[in-house]
Amino acid sequence: MKNFRAAAIAAAILVVFTAGIALADTQTNPGTTAADNASTGTFAWTTVGIPGNVVLFDGTSTTLTSHYLALTGFGFSLPPSAVVNGIEVSLMRSSIVSGGTLADHSVVIVKNAVPGSDEHASLTNWPSVSTAAAYGSPSDLWGQGWTPTDINSAGFGVAVSVTGTNTTTLLDVATIQSVSITVSYYVPCPSTLDTTGCDASFLKAALTVDERSAGKEKLLASLGSGGALDQSAIGNLTADSDVILSLCIYNGSNGLVGTLLVDAAGATCDTKPCWKSSGGDYPDGKGFGYKDKPASRHGVSSMKLSGGAAGKSKAKLKATGAGTLPLGIAAALDGASFASIQIRDNNVPSLCLSATVTTVSDNAGGVFKAKK
Repeated sequence: MKNFRAAAIAAAILVVFTAGIALADTQTNPGTTAADNASTGTFAWTTVGIPGNVVLFDGTSTTLTSHYLALTGFGFSLPPSAVVNGIEVSLMRSSIVSGGTLADHSVVIVKNAVPGSDEHASLTNWPSVSTAAAYGSPSDLWGQGWTPTDINSAGFGVAVSVTGTNTTTLLDVATIQSVSITVSYYVPCPSTLDTTGCDASFLKAALTVDERSAGKEKLLASLGSGGALDQSAIGNLTADSDVILSLCIYNGSNGLVGTLLVDAAGATCDTKPCWKSSGGDYPDGKGFGYKDKPASRHGVSSMKLSGGAAGKSKAKLKATGAGTLPLGIAAALDGASFASIQIRDNNVPSLCLSATVTTVSDNAGGVFKAKK
């Protein structure tokens, strides 16, 4: 893996591409709130809390199923620009079984206080001694899309229902002693511009943000005539589904004012591959081209990354459309004498390409336009 390094500059359009090991932060918090939820099963939880338990017995049936015990109040505090990678649940549970078995009936995530539908129940019987059971993984989103607001909500959690087989004269008792959730995420854009370790050799650069007409907004960013770059330093965008590119926009005070994501590495856009290798197959090609006509990923409709010898490398991104393009960026750059941009991915080590745009031709009325 190759890296570009150069002296950082204070006022720059900064573009970062990285290839390697995925970056990840985690938060692990315990649940603090429980509620009986009757959207599944027959038996209400006898003790609604953490710990909570349910007694399965009606004197007639031999297969009995509980309501959900909805466990929430995890108190997460993900940063506003965080991207959620996965959710893991750890459930401490035990059972008292009189001649039958007791196991999961349903284990689903809770979003905005509503149980989901992506099933994670295990066939393993609950043990007689309190034991932790794991559900999900660092890359499991439980069939949902997630924002930091969703995760930080008091209505985020997990719902558990149990089922028991028994004789008609004996009791099954299920107990949940505790629960914790671990959320894996990464922050695509630092809240303050960081230009450490960047190639600042680009001789050309431009940034345009135009938000004057609703539904016709556009954003263009480009770098040209940069340092030597080969395709392997960028990573295989045609196949590596773990790679997510992020466009980070900063104001004249180096504060983050906009984030766009392109999470389409190895994916298809409108039935065709989103990314294509240019100038040959990876890793011997010259770069990559991205095309998504509906601009479904934060409004990004096209992107080109081109390598080559010193003076030949370049990058260009185009985004459009009010439906998915984050708005308010032009207003945040109103009156600015320069702006800074980062295009990052979620891997390390990082490859950083940068340039300065200080020649501003428009910075008012919903437009920011500058070049080098």
